[in-house]
Amino acid sequence: MDDKKEVKVASPAKKACAKKACAKKPAAKKTAAKKPAAKKVAKKTVAPKKFVIQAAGSEVSYDAVVKKVNKAYKENIKTLEIYVKPEENKAYYFINGKDDGSVDLF
Repeated sequence: MDDKKEVKVASPAKKACAKKACAKKPAAKKTAAKKPAAKKVAKKTVAPKKFVIQAAGSEVSYDAVVKKVNKAYKENIKTLEIYVKPEENKAYYFINGKDDGSVDLF
């Protein structure tokens, strides 16, 4: 009876690794890395603390013009647009997109 047994011989590199207790690292899973969603940065608008219109040696504040418009127009104001023309001494206003008028600046 001739029984031949196959003998596996480890390579010298594998023997060295076995002595150093090298362990095979599990294969890294390839997953699609999710990028964090881009944050939308809202731009901050800065309102001036004081807004003054000066013309012809006189001046008037923005708040005073708005008060004059509110006094002239007594109904419910949803939107307000003001256009200032110092050369005419007038502030023209449009209220709620349709009503218009003017007030004196100085």
